[in-house]
Amino acid sequence: MDFGKRLGLRVKVALPFAITAVALIVIGLFAVSTVRNLVSDTDNIAETYLPSVSEILNGDRDLYQAMVAQMAFVDAQFNNEEGENYLASFDENAGQALERFNQAVARLEGTGVSDGLIRPTSVG
Repeated sequence: MDFGKRLGLRVKVALPFAITAVALIVIGLFAVSTVRNLVSDTDNIAETYLPSVSEILNGDRDLYQAMVAQMAFVDAQFNNEEGENYLASFDENAGQALERFNQAVARLEGTGVSDGLIRPTSVG
């Protein structure tokens, strides 16, 4: 209580403003730091993760096309028809899927996402 009585009127009026100003500066510095981290994380997502997702999505499409070619090959064999073009389509699409998967894994190395993945080396 004695402390408040010793302060002059000028200090009593200025003290709340000074405390508020210091708090605003601290909050502002924290906000700048947070924005820098956010920008860095956003760049990381845009440069690493989104292209990898696109590669995996295209690889999934290639696997679907390989499955369709496989089913067409089985159907052709069942009907005693020539199916070599379906087999070639299967090999091509499965190879493209493997290539895209390996590209995505290579892009994600060092991020921790691809750690522990078993990487296939060839189709067939």
